[in-house]
Amino acid sequence: MLAEHANTNGKPTAAEGVLWLNRALLFFEIVFTQILSHLQANAPEVNMKKIFTVAYEGSVKKYHNWVTQQIFAFICKMSPSFPQVVKSFEMENDLSGFETKIESFQITLHLVRCKIDDFFRENNIIPEPKPDA
Repeated sequence: MLAEHANTNGKPTAAEGVLWLNRALLFFEIVFTQILSHLQANAPEVNMKKIFTVAYEGSVKKYHNWVTQQIFAFICKMSPSFPQVVKSFEMENDLSGFETKIESFQITLHLVRCKIDDFFRENNIIPEPKPDA
């Protein structure tokens, strides 16, 4: 990415790919944070559609056009239920273990994302747009 960035004539294809990967990691970090919040609050109903929507709005939605946002909304309607998510981790009989695993994933995602953010910032590669005031 640094060599690509040094070439002022080239398009930063690799950097853009890593930037989008980092945005996707943010999406999953928010999903895991939301799941943890529900588990720690002993919330009886974990609405995965709502969690995915919150994560989408907090991560990549601002980079998507209207059509892509509508596609996400459609896909979100088919999202798995919370029990299906727990089952996909093969932990349907161990909610405490599931919480521990999700917390570990969330922490790791956050650390990786911060490293990527630092690399972009330190090397002035594709600066993030400033949020609207």
